[in-house]
Amino acid sequence: MTATVRRYYAKPKFYGKFLLDRAGRIFPQYLFWVLMCILWTYFFDHDWRPIGWNVIAENILMVPAMYGVFDLKPWLTGVRYVSQAWSLSLEWHFYMLIPWLLLIKRARMVAGIISLFVFTLSTLNIISPYIYSYHLLLGVFFIFLFGSVLYDELQKGVSDKSQLFLPYVYLLLLGIVANSTKTLHPIYTAEVYLGIICGVPLVMWLARLPAHPVDDWLGNFSYGIFLCHNLVLAVIYHFNFLHDRWVIFATASGISMVLSGITYYCVERPLIAWRHKLRGKTSRASKCDHIL
Repeated sequence: MTATVRRYYAKPKFYGKFLLDRAGRIFPQYLFWVLMCILWTYFFDHDWRPIGWNVIAENILMVPAMYGVFDLKPWLTGVRYVSQAWSLSLEWHFYMLIPWLLLIKRARMVAGIISLFVFTLSTLNIISPYIYSYHLLLGVFFIFLFGSVLYDELQKGVSDKSQLFLPYVYLLLLGIVANSTKTLHPIYTAEVYLGIICGVPLVMWLARLPAHPVDDWLGNFSYGIFLCHNLVLAVIYHFNFLHDRWVIFATASGISMVLSGITYYCVERPLIAWRHKLRGKTSRASKCDHIL
């Protein structure tokens, strides 16, 4: 996203076009799989998800996504058809913020410090880790910003110590403290923490490798797999025709890959040219644009 903003939307007047660009990336496949979940519920599994106009409207707008950890009844049902897509709301809120954080001097650094502070409180179990360092953007925003800083460093050819070094060391020390006090153990805290500790150096290493066509291919398919795999599993479990968990894993993975390819080429790809038109470039503006 830092690459996209800096290349095409680096002025405040382009903010609206940037959000349209992002909506064109997120919503087509998401809405397609929302529809598939509704049809599955209506025709095959009436108990899987409730169907109602209010629920459908909430899911179209992704309202119950990030805020599903709060009981907002009777105003919101909190029902998600694509249950794993709650994280798309984090992504969308990030989209709304990142252009301004790149335009306003030191705003990215301040936002990262605030987010890291919230993550610290939740890791030490002073505030709910399930809410603040998993479901809400506030506690995980710094993870997004790690990638943003890394992109800028790679573009500038920085070869000495990364700006991420001190935050990374701080996270290592935080993990030691949290593990010794047993606050690292509640649900999802350790998983998020492990993802950061392993993911940051891995991404830093991979980002320096030459690009390969397989990267693009996997990037194209990954979003659809993310959206459809829960429905694929629901179908498998509903008809109960597979029992071994590894067979279920392999079957669900294969089917999800095929479905993802179909939705990418039939649902998302037709809109890529429109998104590039927003950027004022051709469809070959960047070798990574169809992923971004």
